[in-house]
Amino acid sequence: MHRLHPQLEDAFTVVNWDQRGAGLSPESNPARLTLHQLVEDAHALSRWLMARFGQRKIYLLGHSFGTVIGLIWLPQSTTAKECLLMQRIND
Repeated sequence: MHRLHPQLEDAFTVVNWDQRGAGLSPESNPARLTLHQLVEDAHALSRWLMARFGQRKIYLLGHSFGTVIGLIWLPQSTTAKECLLMQRIND
C-alpha cells in the first residue's frame, strides 16, 4: 500500500478510500458513477468510521478529485468533523 502521509499515520488511524470506480474499488455499473453517489458514499463512510473507531469527530483529507467530493460533503454532513484538509498532487 502506498503511504501518502506516513507522519499522519504515527498519530492517527489513516484510512485510504478508493472512491467507487477508482483504484481498488471497481464499479460494474457506470450509471452509479455520479458525483451525487460519490458524496453519498463519503457520508456513509464517515458514519461507518465514527462508529467503527468510536469517535465523535473525524478529519478528512482530500486530494485531487477528493477535494471536490469533500467540498460538497462538508456543508451537507451532519457528521461531527474536526476539519477538511485539501491537497493538490503535483505530477
